[in-house]
Amino acid sequence: MAWEKCIAAFMALLLLAAGCADREKNIKEPAINCSLEQKSDTGEIYYSAYDPCYWGNYTPLDFLSELKAHPDSAVSVLQAPDDWIKKEHVAELMKYVDSKEPAAPVVSVISSYYPFNESSTVGNEAMFLIAGYRAARYPPDLCSVYYFKPDASEVKNWWETTGKKGVIENATAIQLVKNRYRDLNDYPSEDMWPKTIETESASEGMYIGFMQLGSGVPIISAECFFVGNNRSVRHIGTYNISQGLVGPNFTLETCGA
Repeated sequence: MAWEKCIAAFMALLLLAAGCADREKNIKEPAINCSLEQKSDTGEIYYSAYDPCYWGNYTPLDFLSELKAHPDSAVSVLQAPDDWIKKEHVAELMKYVDSKEPAAPVVSVISSYYPFNESSTVGNEAMFLIAGYRAARYPPDLCSVYYFKPDASEVKNWWETTGKKGVIENATAIQLVKNRYRDLNDYPSEDMWPKTIETESASEGMYIGFMQLGSGVPIISAECFFVGNNRSVRHIGTYNISQGLVGPNFTLETCGA
């Protein structure tokens, strides 16, 4: 009968759908490898931190331990988030500054130089990480064993006088702003209309002004920010000459407002 054929067809469709559902359950998403150790298509082992998941799952101290674990294999690194290395990490990294134990060198993916058959030290890599904290970017240089020439005495002095107190440095504050506002990366410059960066220290951080100067006009435009000692970035305001000429009372705190 026709209705029996319809029921049979309907049951067949249900069985088919169930089979598809079971197959879908057995399909696994590809695993994301967040570790430094990677394997090429040819089975060769290499070490890199390209995937953002690495920075979210490992601390700078974990990273230093991994560099120590395989000192003969350089580690290629893409840029880490600017808040990956924190003050509490630096406090621990300072303990390793004088270490001469072998460690893997770190090389930026954009470096034309690659440290084949070169080894670094735990102390050098600890200072490379500390330099990344101070520069608000990691890696702070193209390679930790070729371009990077640290001074352990300067690093220790900085930590005792500035770093331990949590006082932000000019260069750090400026880079934190540039990390968030990429259009300001061409400051400072000596173009026809010079671009300058002015800073003013405050108890809780630093005021920064990215200003373009004119001929006969003190300031054509300005972008003003406050960077806290906690590395927070706040945009204060924008000044443009169309708002009217600013006098000698222009301040970074108000940005001409």
